[in-house]
Order: sequence, then structure tokens, then C-alpha cells
Amino acid sequence: MSVFPPKADMCGAARVLKPRGRIAVGFLPKERMDRMGMPEDIFTTRAPLEVVGAITKAGFKDVLIARPESHAPWNVVVATR
Repeated sequence: MSVFPPKADMCGAARVLKPRGRIAVGFLPKERMDRMGMPEDIFTTRAPLEVVGAITKAGFKDVLIARPESHAPWNVVVATR
């Protein structure tokens, strides 16, 4: 069961964000989170493309996924409303 419904949350963000406003979502990818053994009732792991898909389905454009530094374990997804 998913604790974090990404599309609903991203739609909520799109609703309150001004036109041409930007969103940035930082997260550890599912593969890394799964290895950490984080409690499933607190953390919902997501693959990067799941996050990108939720942001895109919520109507965001110019979606970019990147790592802030090449050795950083986390990803950042940035998009424009």
C-alpha cells in the first residue's frame, strides 16, 4: 500500500503554484531506499521515473531529473507549472 500518492500530491502542488512557478522534489531513489531498510509505514520508495511520471501527469512541463553532484546519492526533479 502506498503512503504517498504522488499524482495527487503533485496535482495539489500544481493547483497552488503560480503559472510558470517551479517545483523541486529531492529524494533518494527506490533502489537506495530499499537497501536502507526504512520502515514502510513512514517511507514510500519511488523510482525516479515514477516521480517524473507523477509530476508530468499533474501538468508540469520542462521536467528535468538530475543529481546535484555526480557522487550524490539523491535525485532532484525540477519542473515548471
